[in-house]
Amino acid sequence: MEHPYFCQLVSTLSRSLGSMGYQLVIYQTELSREYERDVYARLARREMDAVVIAHSHFSEREIKEYIGSYIGIICNEAMDGEFLDVFRLDEEDAVFQATAYLLSKGRRHLFFCMDHLTQLQEKRWNGFQMAHRQFGLACTKSQCYTGLMTMEDGYALGEQLFTSDQLPDGMITGSDFVATGLLKAAKQRGISVPQEMSVIGFDNHPVGLMTNPELTTLTNCIPDMVKDVTECLTRRLKGMRSAPITKIYKTSLIIRNST
Repeated sequence: MEHPYFCQLVSTLSRSLGSMGYQLVIYQTELSREYERDVYARLARREMDAVVIAHSHFSEREIKEYIGSYIGIICNEAMDGEFLDVFRLDEEDAVFQATAYLLSKGRRHLFFCMDHLTQLQEKRWNGFQMAHRQFGLACTKSQCYTGLMTMEDGYALGEQLFTSDQLPDGMITGSDFVATGLLKAAKQRGISVPQEMSVIGFDNHPVGLMTNPELTTLTNCIPDMVKDVTECLTRRLKGMRSAPITKIYKTSLIIRNST
């Protein structure tokens, strides 16, 4: 819940499901497979009517084996909808858009920031690499930094990068908060944004309007995703039987003054 994206997602889900008469109970699995399995066991014991899964360490097949005939909906995680209803962003295309935009502006030394390595983050990294291939450019793992989620993480990375000989001319992050930390580090080191370096965030959080310069970012489609999850969940709880539903949302790049 400390992650700005999940805080926004849970808040929006709570309001939407509450409007339909459902009470949202939050289980934080703390990146633990054991805790996650316990949530599915609670579902099997009918301690809840359904589970909305926003992050998982298991495959879709494994989740289905754990929950059996009970209702589980994937919201946000990068799964294919073979066994469960899935509502998610096209993560690969999102980062492809951002990377291709910077490459089209002549940037040639880009770095990509992600949080913990998951299937979702791998898709984002694939998008970063795809854009480089489209421009006929090499792309190596040295351009990818992991474990970055907070403003402090972004600032610490900036302090590390902006004192080295190889200054990046573009940074694509997985969070507006990481991007905000990078912008602060750049300002303190006298690096001009966007003249010397461009920065792109993710999630279109209001914090991006408070930075100087204002932050270019990617939308996360939370309102549309939550609306569809709520409708699907309501129909499932009323007994709807059909093949799993998969809906993938295309994000858009909001261009501001950091690029």
